[in-house]
Amino acid sequence: NAWGGREWPVLRQWVGEIGADILCLQEVIRAPEASPDWLIYTDAERRLAQRADLFADISACLAGYQSFFAASARGSLRDDAGVEHASEHGQGIWVAPHLSVLDYRQGFLHGSFRIGDWGALPRPRAINGARVSDLRSGANVGFVNVHGLHSGQGKDDTEDRAKQCET
Repeated sequence: NAWGGREWPVLRQWVGEIGADILCLQEVIRAPEASPDWLIYTDAERRLAQRADLFADISACLAGYQSFFAASARGSLRDDAGVEHASEHGQGIWVAPHLSVLDYRQGFLHGSFRIGDWGALPRPRAINGARVSDLRSGANVGFVNVHGLHSGQGKDDTEDRAKQCET
């Protein structure tokens, strides 16, 4: 979970050092238009600094990787002056250059794409995944990237989370 880039200096260092073949992250922010580097997410429970385009930030750290973004919602984040900037919340996948992406899919485990504001809980949850082939070994592997449902009832097992797993 990338927490919207809230810990960007540490995340940037980690991403650059791990040498991942496949990196899957949730709570990734993507900017559909130019904006300041940092924006602020605010709701009734919290106020959080967010990287305006964490997806592009991570992609820049992983030159040559194929990158995929699955948006769950589009709303606004504010800069320090209170100006709103369009922002997408979702999850990202990065695949190393030596892997061939044979198939990529994305959809929703819960809800559907939400536009206009972040909305009430539970929020939609995208799922994305791929099947890749390792050019070195010839092995194929499939994987999915899932973000657990946030319904405001904590991170314990709930009826909504059980339904998400059944999907």
